[in-house]
Amino acid sequence: MFKQLSLLLVCLAVASATSIEANYYTIRYSRINCIRWPCPYYIASTLNGFSGDIGLDDIRFDASIDRDKVFEKLEDVVIYGTLTTVYYGFDKVSRINAQAAYRLLPLSPVNSTHSGSFYSFSNSGIVCKTTPCPSIKADLINGYTNQLVSELVTPYQTYTKFDYSWLLNKLVYTAEPQKAIIQGSFVNEKFYATAVYANIRDHYSACPPIPKIGCGSGYTLTYFRDENRCLSIDKCVPTGFCIKSIPLCNEGYNLVGVPSSPNGCPTYYCDAAFLQ
Repeated sequence: MFKQLSLLLVCLAVASATSIEANYYTIRYSRINCIRWPCPYYIASTLNGFSGDIGLDDIRFDASIDRDKVFEKLEDVVIYGTLTTVYYGFDKVSRINAQAAYRLLPLSPVNSTHSGSFYSFSNSGIVCKTTPCPSIKADLINGYTNQLVSELVTPYQTYTKFDYSWLLNKLVYTAEPQKAIIQGSFVNEKFYATAVYANIRDHYSACPPIPKIGCGSGYTLTYFRDENRCLSIDKCVPTGFCIKSIPLCNEGYNLVGVPSSPNGCPTYYCDAAFLQ
């Protein structure tokens, strides 16, 4: 009898769970003053509002996700993960198992009110000889519709030293979960973006190592920076005179200088400060 009771208690203590297929969610604080756990500290909502608000007692993060970067600006984060109901004894716990976290690329105050639907972009496969060209396909997240994009307009195009080639790579040519999420609306085939959410972990694999080489006296080693923000060696060039003017990045961005041809002076980029 004692063994049977012990086995029953063990079974009740072990977490059992039911899960829902992985999806994209925004997360916000519920503002509930909790007395004991479990308690719905958070509220999850699917992108594009295809389900109602879901109370969450807990968020479990994959080891690859920097929790600090998430909670630093939770209201600006999109989580890709699985909703799970877990039972600890008689306590029912609603949880999201976060597999990836995306954060809003900082917007200037004049662009801070972002709206529209959320989309995933990809290469349409259409090759054109003239522009505008519908080279991008936009899939509505949590929807069953897609539309071609002939022209893309984003607020980031006007930001100081913003790396637009990196952005297009993350939006169109990068696979999930590194692919960025875009928010905005269509006017015919022209897409007006109001916000982009980039994976906090920008590099899922390390950049190729850079060989350690030196240049002769009076020469500077220069580099290429690719669309993944990785550096590779260009060549040694005669050290030239560089203008001392240093650009000022928009708020939320860090300045990066890369020694470049033809005279070794830095080419500047402003990267979102949260990117890893």
